Amino acid sequence: MSYRILQKKVLIPGQTSLLVIDAPHVAKKAKPGNFVILRTSDKGERIPLTIADFDAAKKTVTLVIQAVGKTTREMQQVCQVGTKLYAMAGPMGLPSHFAGAKKMVFVGGGLGVAPMTREFVVALRGAVDTVRMAGAVDLARAICRDSIRAGEGLVRGTVRDTLGRPVPYAS
Repeated sequence: MSYRILQKKVLIPGQTSLLVIDAPHVAKKAKPGNFVILRTSDKGERIPLTIADFDAAKKTVTLVIQAVGKTTREMQQVCQVGTKLYAMAGPMGLPSHFAGAKKMVFVGGGLGVAPMTREFVVALRGAVDTVRMAGAVDLARAICRDSIRAGEGLVRGTVRDTLGRPVPYAS
């Protein structure tokens, strides 16, 4: 099975990228909170990555990759539109649980902001009162700002600006 990269968006140059991947069997069964295990080549290590988003109709999954280890640094270079991942297993893990919730608070910082958007959408479908909190060290590291910008109940913040003062998440 091929796992072709359909889209790549650099979120933080040299550090963080968003990949939209053709993965029909994963997209069909994915739920918020799931993850996949993938390999970039037949000799590559298996690494777990959280599913940031999925679209069963388009048969795609979205992953956000932060270059922190050998394989994720390699992925920043070799994963380009049109290239393929060697293997992907999933979805794995227990999905996020929303049943019976009356109010939910979504908190994401740094890379953890990426899957928060999908969970928020699912909670809204269940008419759950929500509050979202998205943060980053500074605006340069604030990923997925466009996808979480709109909506009520959103609190954004950064740890510091260039002078060390708290500043709002939106620029």
